[in-house]
Amino acid sequence: MRILSNDYPANLPNSEKQLKGGPARFARDFSNYALSKGHEWVGLIHDAKLRTGMEELGSAPGKRFFSVRGTHASFENVFALAEYPDLDAYFAEELAEIESVIDRTKPDLLFLNGYSIHAWLIQRAAQKKNLPVIIEHAGLLCREVEAYADLYHEAGIQLAKHAERDGAQQATINIFLNEFSKEVFEKDALQGASMEATVIPLPHAGWSFPDAYARKDREERIIGVVARWDRIKNHPGVLAFAEEAQKQGLPWRVQSVTEIPDTQKQLELKTKYREHVEVLPHMDRDAIRAFYESLDVLIVPSNFDVSPTIVMEGLARGVPSLISPNVGWVSEYRTHGMQDWIVDFADPAQAVSALAAQFARDAWPEVGALAQYVETAHAPETVFAEYLSLFERITS
Repeated sequence: MRILSNDYPANLPNSEKQLKGGPARFARDFSNYALSKGHEWVGLIHDAKLRTGMEELGSAPGKRFFSVRGTHASFENVFALAEYPDLDAYFAEELAEIESVIDRTKPDLLFLNGYSIHAWLIQRAAQKKNLPVIIEHAGLLCREVEAYADLYHEAGIQLAKHAERDGAQQATINIFLNEFSKEVFEKDALQGASMEATVIPLPHAGWSFPDAYARKDREERIIGVVARWDRIKNHPGVLAFAEEAQKQGLPWRVQSVTEIPDTQKQLELKTKYREHVEVLPHMDRDAIRAFYESLDVLIVPSNFDVSPTIVMEGLARGVPSLISPNVGWVSEYRTHGMQDWIVDFADPAQAVSALAAQFARDAWPEVGALAQYVETAHAPETVFAEYLSLFERITS
């Protein structure tokens, strides 16, 4: 089976780019697993700055990579469109380039790892070539554009929402990472329309899990955050939490692994954030594991998050996460008795109080129960095998 998929520059052979983000890691790990089972991989990389059209970027055993130009102006300004365009006409050049890759490589199906306007283009081209289309919703585009709605014209917002809704309806099947994100998508994106869908969990990093979970025996507490700097991740909530803990005189330190953009935007927030939160640079695999091990607890105050990998990575290092009710892990938390680890960060005093109550306990058996579930149900071999089994059923 030859799988066509959207891919990422860091996964190119001999790439010097640092691997960032869940979809990029998933593409790397899943493509390698597919190859180990005798399948082939064709990766499409969006390069808005490419001026010469479609270009083959390189290959490795069982893999080929292509860069497809998104006409720079159209992709740079798509969400700023003041009028809603005819999408097929607007993206005619890009569609032709993607179709040429399909003709050249002859894939058996299209697997979209995350959704975007570029993913919609690949899907549209694949459908014109009668390929089955599988979409994994690693994020929800409708929620992301709403978070930045003040930056766009209404036409651009509606374009993005239409593309996501249209794509889900026309896909052969949609994969969601948990029931929470599926339900939110049905409510916010489909709004009564129907789709074919299933749930397959996100694979964990493959790290070994400890046997027991309990608070560290020390007075000082180190609270960790690992999140890109954007509105979805709710860094103002991180700041409010840190300020409240300091206001109460608690011996807590909040450390955040993030990259704050060096711009004048949100200057007051950035300045206060650096005053109250210890900002740490991005870390490689070994360093992030050591960082997790140094923590007492992670906090995930996201305004919306489908299935943040840090919850699993923290558990594998013996560290639980305090999450917001807008994080995709909420159903798993409630199933495993972790409901007291779900808190509304809009009320920082409540969030601090909830965590202080956990530190007052000697043991966290519910954390161990969740970890045991994650270790088994989210095991990479189990998850990837389920993907390939689904692909094989569809292509047959």
